[in-house]
Amino acid sequence: MDKELVAYLDERFGRIDVRFERIDERFEKIDERFSAMDNRLDRIEDSVQGARIEVESLRGDIRLVAEGVSMGFYEGLQPLRLDVASQIEDLRKTLHTSQSDLHRRLSLLEDWKRSTTTDPIALIRERFGIKPNS
Repeated sequence: MDKELVAYLDERFGRIDVRFERIDERFEKIDERFSAMDNRLDRIEDSVQGARIEVESLRGDIRLVAEGVSMGFYEGLQPLRLDVASQIEDLRKTLHTSQSDLHRRLSLLEDWKRSTTTDPIALIRERFGIKPNS
C-alpha cells in the first residue's frame, strides 16, 4: 500500500478512534446518570412504600379513635338522656296537678254561677262597699 494512503487511513482511523472515545465517555456519563436516577427512584419507591405503611397504620389508629369517641359520646349522653327524661316526667306531673286543680276550681265557679241568681258584679260591689249607680 501507498505510504500516503496508509498515513491518511491512520489519521482518519485515529480521528474515528478519538470520536469513539468521546462517545464512550459520553455513554459512561449517561450510564452514571442512569445509575444515579435508578438510586433516586429506589429511594423514592422506598419512601412511598413507607408512606403507604404509615397511612394504613394511621387509618387503623383513626378508626380506633373514632370508635372510642363514638362510644364515649353515647355513654356520656346516656345519663343526660335519663336526667332529661326524669325532668320531663316531673314537669308532666306538675302540669297535670296544676291543670287538675284549675279544672276543679273552674268547675266550682261554674257550679256556683248556675246555683246563684245574684249578679257577680253586685257581689263585688257589696264586698268592697261600692254603691251602685242608679
